[in-house]
Amino acid sequence: MSEFLDGELLGDGCISTRTPGISGYYQHGSKYPEYLGWLSNVLASGGIEQTGCITSHRTQWGMAYKYASRSYRDLASWRERWYPYGKKIVPDDLELTALACRQWYIGDGHLQKSEVQRPIIVLYPQAFSDKGIERLRGRLGKLGFRVSRWSNNRLAVLADSVSGFLNWIGPCPAGIRDIYGYKWALN
Repeated sequence: MSEFLDGELLGDGCISTRTPGISGYYQHGSKYPEYLGWLSNVLASGGIEQTGCITSHRTQWGMAYKYASRSYRDLASWRERWYPYGKKIVPDDLELTALACRQWYIGDGHLQKSEVQRPIIVLYPQAFSDKGIERLRGRLGKLGFRVSRWSNNRLAVLADSVSGFLNWIGPCPAGIRDIYGYKWALN
C-alpha cells in the first residue's frame, strides 16, 4: 500500500489532519467519480476505509468530486513525511517504484502525441520545489529513462523512453481502463 500511496501523493492525493501528530486522513479530488470509487476500493483492500460518500461540487471547469478516508494513526507519520513544514514536498526517502510511477502518471501525467513527433509523456510535479522536481528527474534518470525538465516545472519522458516507461509501470488497471486507458495508447 505504501508504494500506491506514494504514487497518489505525487499526484492529486493529499493527507490532512485535524490532530497533528496523532492521526491523518487521505483525500483525493478528481473529475471522475468512477476513479474515486476504484480508489476507495483499492485503499479499503489495504485497510484505509472511506468516510461518508464521495462528494461533488461545481467548478469553473465542470463537476469535481472528492474522496476522504477515515482518520488513522499511521497516516500521521505519512503527513509528517510528505508535509514536514505544512507544505507538500518530495520526501528524501521516496522510492520511485513501478506502482508509484503508475499512480503518479494516472493522476498527473499525460501521453502527448502529435503528427510530426513521436509521443512523449509529460508529468506535472508543479506542486513541488525546484529541489523536489530535480530529485524526481534524477531518480527517473537512474531508472534508465531519458527525462527533460520543461518550463512550468513539467517533466518530459522523452520519446525514446516512452515505451520502456509504459512497459515498466505495467498496463492501466482494468477497473479504470475506460477512463485512463488512452494514456497507454501509443498508436
